[in-house]
Amino acid sequence: MRAARRVEVFGTGPSSICADILATRLIWLGLPVHSSGSASMAHGLARALDPSSVAIGISLLGHNEETKNFLNIARKTGAYTIAISSRASGEVAEAADEVILFSPVGAWRVPGSAMHVPSVVLLTEYLCLCLEEAEALRSDQ
Repeated sequence: MRAARRVEVFGTGPSSICADILATRLIWLGLPVHSSGSASMAHGLARALDPSSVAIGISLLGHNEETKNFLNIARKTGAYTIAISSRASGEVAEAADEVILFSPVGAWRVPGSAMHVPSVVLLTEYLCLCLEEAEALRSDQ
């Protein structure tokens, strides 16, 4: 992630909130990150990625068509693709090189629920802590 020339993060509905939170946190670590809540914009930006880029798609259930398409487009450009989802299998997971799983808080979702946002916020903080610790280790060497 630290070596990426560019990072694009995408999600729809409540997952777009998660994408913005992740992007904002990574920006504060100094990474070149962008998040678009627009599927057509995200798909267009994914076309401009290359093997030095990372594309991250967030989908609670792992079956979102727009997120799957975003990752497929990014993968075709050679970008490294990551799916963040509560499901290890499904269309979004299959479109990614790597899947990061999270467990939503509370009872299973109802349409329009944002119950997975707290879980993704915690995951975001953990990922950023890992990146900071890896950077510190490199600095010590």
